[in-house]
Amino acid sequence: MHQQRLCFTLPPQQSGSATSDGAVAQSSSHLQDQDNSQTSQCQSWRPDTLSTTSTPKPRTSWVFSHMPDWDIETRYYSQRSGKEEWRCKYCDKTYSCSGGTAAPAKHLTDPPPDGHGLPKGALRTAKVRSIRTIIEQARVTAEESARKRRRLNDQYGDSIEPDQLEVLYVRFVTACSLPFRLVECPEFRALLAYINSDIDTWLPNTHQTIKRWILRQYEDQKEKVKQRIQSAKSRIYISCDLWTSPNSLAILGVVAHYVTEDCQLEHHTLALKDIDGDHDGSHLAVAIMDVIDDWGFASKLGYFVMDNAGNNDTMIKCLSLALLRQYDIRYDPIAHRLRCQGHIINLAAKSFLFVTDKEKIERDDSAALHLRDAIENYFKKWGEVNCAGDELSAEDWATVEKIMSFLEKLKMTTKALESSFATLDNVLLAMDFVLAQFEVGKETFANDPIMAPMYNSGWAKLDKYYRLTDESPAYVAAIVLHPSHKWHYIHENWKREWVTPSKKLVATLWDDYKPIASPPLTEPQSNTTNEFLRWRNKHLQPSPMTDEYEHYCKSERVYGFTSALTWWLEETQQKTYPNLSKMAVDILSIPAMSAEPERLFSGTKITITDRRNRMGSDIIEATECLKSWFGIRDFEGMAC
Repeated sequence: MHQQRLCFTLPPQQSGSATSDGAVAQSSSHLQDQDNSQTSQCQSWRPDTLSTTSTPKPRTSWVFSHMPDWDIETRYYSQRSGKEEWRCKYCDKTYSCSGGTAAPAKHLTDPPPDGHGLPKGALRTAKVRSIRTIIEQARVTAEESARKRRRLNDQYGDSIEPDQLEVLYVRFVTACSLPFRLVECPEFRALLAYINSDIDTWLPNTHQTIKRWILRQYEDQKEKVKQRIQSAKSRIYISCDLWTSPNSLAILGVVAHYVTEDCQLEHHTLALKDIDGDHDGSHLAVAIMDVIDDWGFASKLGYFVMDNAGNNDTMIKCLSLALLRQYDIRYDPIAHRLRCQGHIINLAAKSFLFVTDKEKIERDDSAALHLRDAIENYFKKWGEVNCAGDELSAEDWATVEKIMSFLEKLKMTTKALESSFATLDNVLLAMDFVLAQFEVGKETFANDPIMAPMYNSGWAKLDKYYRLTDESPAYVAAIVLHPSHKWHYIHENWKREWVTPSKKLVATLWDDYKPIASPPLTEPQSNTTNEFLRWRNKHLQPSPMTDEYEHYCKSERVYGFTSALTWWLEETQQKTYPNLSKMAVDILSIPAMSAEPERLFSGTKITITDRRNRMGSDIIEATECLKSWFGIRDFEGMAC
């Protein structure tokens, strides 16, 4: 079956011996299955060969500092051609790397709207521009919420604007996850006083005031984010996960995904809720309902993207009942429950690596017996040598290479989907791709006593979750609403008996968006003999309504755009398909993975250290939400 390539991201390869030099990828942590309450992280590495290594040429051009990933050696590959490409971190432009870096450089240096107006080759200048942007944002924020301030000494302090100082200092301590007591450190204050002697006039000298500053900024910024969410162009989609913090708090992280009024795909952290008592679905539903009430988007609530834990199924069912009782909103808990694609791939990888009897996979008993004899002979031969049992033979290394080669494909697929801008239209394509790799492996290694059970086990696990996608129309609709696919991809790659049920699913979803046809007007009885009047009355009747969805499906497929979502947000599509475009924007803004809560917890773990383990849930929530709302990335590994 023909499979379309996905956009893959590859990490840099390290130099060294082939047996130790693979790149390790951790796609998602805290991955759960209904069968298992806890699962380990999926790690993969691949030696290029058993005897030599191939290291890509290091990048030196300044343009690679302006790609989405902080590591300039991260490689991106085109979905269509499979060739390496450059991606802009400020917009969705991409350029091939095979022809040099002139095109990306031109894009970065050209003035808006075609480019970004950056100075050529000056990363330092870009940082300065960023600093100026932060200061300007702080100035605007301070002007919007000006307050009366009390001087801390008898100096005038005219060189410092105190409201702006509060915003900048809060950004500083949240971005670098610094202790609030830093403000009490004499050496730190001496440094600031050396830079500007007016600092003691306005900067508090107690950590309690810093905490009040953070909570105050949290409330101010929350109102702004709430306005953006309530005026969103799409529905509000939720990714959430449960995590145990270093100070033993059970924290539920809630992240909202949506398209803003100005057509930007965004995500913001809404809450980090301390879950007391049992972590069952009913308790989680109460916490989620509190978030929905607080932020006021019950009528715009869309799909949930979560891992495969059983308490998430219970949670969304309880939430459905709460929405019906409190808001009289009918919310289908099954159709609106989507599963994180990264977790599914991780579970398939673990089933591939650790074949268990409960998978009920048919095995070749004769092959198993043959393998047992080989193992016994191996131990008889080396039984008297202490360390010889750990030595890998050439056959063992060949098997390891096969395993790593396959895991590399799973890793690349996961990397392609874990981006903040990877949406639901890639999910079924990714599952088709991975299933195809399992099927090829099953056929290729059918007689291999080691590899055959592994491929069977992984295929069975992935197939289990593939079938669950039939429970929601969103998965198929995301493919159909991609203007380059429409129904062509499904007709070409799926079994014929799958097509009709899929079309019914999408038609059901379209019923929620398409306009209700008005009843035909009854022509009044007329006894006129005037032929013109009879002709006129006939043509005054409204013409039959053209179905936007049918018109879209029958039209030619479209190519050459950056993403399906941006295509639907164009004014042309908004006018041509006024109702279908709403459905498309809703479906194509759903994230492919629940990766954002994982990123949120990674940042929170930096905030809560062994020296800051008494932080309450309120200040943890305020700190992490401000990071999200300010667009701050954690300075992990830096001694800020």
